[in-house]
Amino acid sequence: VDDEGRFGINLRAGYSETNINMGAGSPRLSRKVPVAEALVAMDEHLSDVPIAWADLWGALMKNAGLEAIVGCTWMGGVVDLTLGANQLTKKGIDALVKRLGDKLERLVIGYNKLGGALSKAKFSALEALEIQHCGLKGADLAKLGNAPMPKLRRLALDGVGVHLTPERIIRANKMADKLPDATYSADELKAFFDTPLAKQLTWLSFGQHSFGSEHGAAFGAHLDGLEELYLHNTDLGAEGLTLLAEGAGLAALRKLEVNNAIAHNYIDGKLQPPSEETAAALKALANSHLAGTLRALVLDTNAIGTIGVRALTSGKINALDTLSLSRCQLGDEAVAVLANSNLRAERIGQHSNDIHETGVKAIVESELSSSVSNLALHYCPIGDTGLAAIATAAPSALKRLSASGSGVTDDGVRALSDSELVGQLEFLNLSANRISDAGAELLAGWSKPPNKLLLF
Repeated sequence: VDDEGRFGINLRAGYSETNINMGAGSPRLSRKVPVAEALVAMDEHLSDVPIAWADLWGALMKNAGLEAIVGCTWMGGVVDLTLGANQLTKKGIDALVKRLGDKLERLVIGYNKLGGALSKAKFSALEALEIQHCGLKGADLAKLGNAPMPKLRRLALDGVGVHLTPERIIRANKMADKLPDATYSADELKAFFDTPLAKQLTWLSFGQHSFGSEHGAAFGAHLDGLEELYLHNTDLGAEGLTLLAEGAGLAALRKLEVNNAIAHNYIDGKLQPPSEETAAALKALANSHLAGTLRALVLDTNAIGTIGVRALTSGKINALDTLSLSRCQLGDEAVAVLANSNLRAERIGQHSNDIHETGVKAIVESELSSSVSNLALHYCPIGDTGLAAIATAAPSALKRLSASGSGVTDDGVRALSDSELVGQLEFLNLSANRISDAGAELLAGWSKPPNKLLLF
């Protein structure tokens, strides 16, 4: 049963990230696991059960297996289907359309070699579609935009320009091998953006592509109905962000994520310092028409530094609910600039930065503290004194606090346990720290412990 109380079948391939990082493990089931045969055999036992969703990720299923499954009685009620990382092609898509074309509301089918198989697929009820790394060529991108999917609002196209399997990606990451670039020309993007499907989208993820400045201009000139745009792990660059922000499109955009996209922290293994060019791009964003619509901005894993934060806070962005600046080469000075700005975000993520007690105090002793409900400081060396500063200030809005891997010991826990945050925090993450049994007992003794507490 899922969070919505719907019955479903979950046969997702499970694997240990730890094992994979050590050179073992697989993101798929064994070839010996007869997924399709088992699900067909179960049909007589499930005929009276209202199955609404099925997750068959990594089942090594071919078209024939899917054709057999969609013929089952229980499959007739499925509206949410995950078929990622299998071995499906156009024939499998055709089988889905024939049986579930008027029922499916969500389809996850990435990492299959589909090419342009979805360009004519009639899914009349589909609201969300994920087709990452499926080898969709540039000539077929606009055709996808003309597919008969009138209710589609959410579309994930991450790396879709090439076909890759999870195994190949994992192996390449492990061996530092270069994967083939997924890219489209700016003209191919524009042709897609002018299609009926693109114009009806409110959510689009187009990460893991080699996008440059001309692509940024294409995004910035289109997609007026889009509310959320994800361009993570691209080569958009500072100029690309500037052109995106200064375009006349994206009139309704509320969330923008350019994680590892505008100024890579490392190039050829060398740490890159924050640049004037990046700061200028952030200033352009902060003074663009997007400043009035954005409610969430994710800038993680970019070389931003104090110069970038100063530029970002110098403009008209003042209504953010969420600001994430993790792994952005921030220090205490950058945090002080942020804390004393007009930004009043409720959720602030700054983990894996060089933030100490001084930076923490800048946040909790500023007006910003009155709005922050979620503060993430994972792997920032705030130590016991930083945690104590948060405890002493006890920001009234703070509900979620994360300080894993931050050099906290029992002394920090003691300061927290003696503060007004006891009974106020709903989520507390102090994992990967040096907390002993004594510290754990202090947390266990809270009169009203957090709903979720992480210590390991």
